[in-house]
Amino acid sequence: MAKSLEQEEETVFMDNVNIRHMDNVNMPVGKTPYHHGDLRANLVEIAVSFIEKDGVSKLSLRRIASQAGVSHNAPYMHFPNKDALLEEVVAHGFAQLRSDIAAAGGRETLTISDWYERVKRGFRAYVAFAQQHPNLYALMHAPLRRARSDKQPEPGKPDTTAPGNATLQGLVATLEAGQKLGTVSTGNAKEMALWVWSTLHGLASLTSEDRLAFEGRSKEAVCATVLDNLLLALGRAPADRT
Repeated sequence: MAKSLEQEEETVFMDNVNIRHMDNVNMPVGKTPYHHGDLRANLVEIAVSFIEKDGVSKLSLRRIASQAGVSHNAPYMHFPNKDALLEEVVAHGFAQLRSDIAAAGGRETLTISDWYERVKRGFRAYVAFAQQHPNLYALMHAPLRRARSDKQPEPGKPDTTAPGNATLQGLVATLEAGQKLGTVSTGNAKEMALWVWSTLHGLASLTSEDRLAFEGRSKEAVCATVLDNLLLALGRAPADRT
């Protein structure tokens, strides 16, 4: 949820959104969730690279161990099975997605006059992430065997829906920030966030295909048109925008 005036910051869709007053919002700063130097993080990074190149089906803890230069049993100290590793990869992917969106938005103070263009850059970064990391993006939205959204997490086991929920809550916070600035129409921000995410996901899927059915327009032009109309539907765009 978005924080009230002058309250603590929260890692969200556009990373840290902190409402300071009605015409200013701090633009989020990207964060790197993993650090080099420990085996668990290295295994995740190797798994991400492997998935990007060869997909999920050929991934195994044995192969990851071999690439990491450790014994075949070493990964099991951190991940009991392949599914557990994939859950960590998904979390890593969502964290990187939020970081890319935050970086695209910039770090300067967000105001009424630039909210439209900078949030559009954030949305475009979402689509770009899907296009640049198709295998990882597909995994992030694939139902893992333990990831049942209609069930509570089992005691002692991670909530596999948490990474996606964090991204959704971040989008909610971003829309609520726009509502406070007067750039987004009033309404249920969570329902609006579901609509926005569905649109971004659909746009990412359509423009990731090699086939073009856009009446001769480029993927970039289609993306720009869809995002312009999405933001216009959310609320008020700058009056001088063409």
